[in-house]
Amino acid sequence: MHKWPLQIFLVFFSISLNAQIPVWQGFEMNWTYNHRLNRLGSFVSDDSVYNTASAGTSIDSGWFSTHYLLVPEAGLQFQQLKISQRVEARENEIIRIQIDTVVPVSFHHSVFFLNGFDISANNDADQLQLIKFGVKMLKGNYDSTWLRINMELNFNCPGLSCDWLNNQIDYDVSLYVGGVYFANRDYISFVKGEILTATESWTRKKNTVQNKIFGNNKNVQFITDFELSLNKSHLYSGMQVFIDSNNVSVMRFEQYKDRMKKNAYYKPHGNFSVRSPGSVKYGLAGISLSYPVLQIQQHKEFKGNIIWKSNDRNPVKNKPVNN
Repeated sequence: MHKWPLQIFLVFFSISLNAQIPVWQGFEMNWTYNHRLNRLGSFVSDDSVYNTASAGTSIDSGWFSTHYLLVPEAGLQFQQLKISQRVEARENEIIRIQIDTVVPVSFHHSVFFLNGFDISANNDADQLQLIKFGVKMLKGNYDSTWLRINMELNFNCPGLSCDWLNNQIDYDVSLYVGGVYFANRDYISFVKGEILTATESWTRKKNTVQNKIFGNNKNVQFITDFELSLNKSHLYSGMQVFIDSNNVSVMRFEQYKDRMKKNAYYKPHGNFSVRSPGSVKYGLAGISLSYPVLQIQQHKEFKGNIIWKSNDRNPVKNKPVNN
């Protein structure tokens, strides 16, 4: 396994107690035809909601949604960690990064969760095969909490559109972790978390359908783990992994869009899109809190669309869209 020097950037802050706390609940990203992963991001940071997207060297139009909750403040404080890491490896090499850190908040008064991610190619984009993020509270006491943060990624690019002489990948990855701190509570009472997973496959003639998994918990769901694993690297035209306003987990991976060559935003490029059969396994893990103060005030969605003109393949120049 390749070893990367850790370049971790941690940010700790508390938002105003008069504000509502935004909690990430997943994302949707769609293009009119399929692409390599040049840039993909959906996250909550500094009390704002962001989306990032770049299709690569092809021109296209896309639409996105970031789902999030607004949790009533009720004496709560919010902590944020941002982990930024540049990863350079060979294609089809599994990238595993484990980060152990200590944050100065009470283990008994806090809960930490994923607040989104941002993945951006520094050079040629590759096809996605694996995304896996997770955060776990290991142990702690009244003034500190030990966290373990895991990231796993895998990219490959065996297609004709890829550079066969360059089998290296180079991506910047940012992971956002949020934490809610109950300053005026004794111990947090947890309801048993759920791990919701689904597996599906598709052919050139039969596309995937949206999976909806109905959980048992009615309280706020904090996403602590997120995984999307493909049988091999694929182009993608759409991803949907989120929890809706009814606490239903919605999951879907689209390698292609039906009638995508006809409906492509830019047909000269869309005519080269291909359908490739395969399968995907994906899942979400959540934690529920039993305190009624954390009942959802209002489920929110940040929607929009984007035009990628492909004047420059550098996705960093396509600045995040935020609300």
